[in-house]
Amino acid sequence: MNIVTGNGGYSRILLTKEDALSVCKMGQGADCCACLCVGADGFECLYRRLPASYEERVRAGETTAQRLECDQVKKLIRGELKP
Repeated sequence: MNIVTGNGGYSRILLTKEDALSVCKMGQGADCCACLCVGADGFECLYRRLPASYEERVRAGETTAQRLECDQVKKLIRGELKP
């Protein structure tokens, strides 16, 4: 798990496959974090950039993944967890 600065100066939280499985609980149904996504750079956490329309769908129970945040990401953002 690592914070990197993307094009345009915004921060991105990149994840390893192990992070996606253990922290984000990928594949574990409702306990999976809805902020988890995958793209050209691999796994990424959208905790601070999750589109409002998608968050509304999660809160309405329209997605399999139901978790919207985790302590690990909050610690990383606060600098309490080293990459």
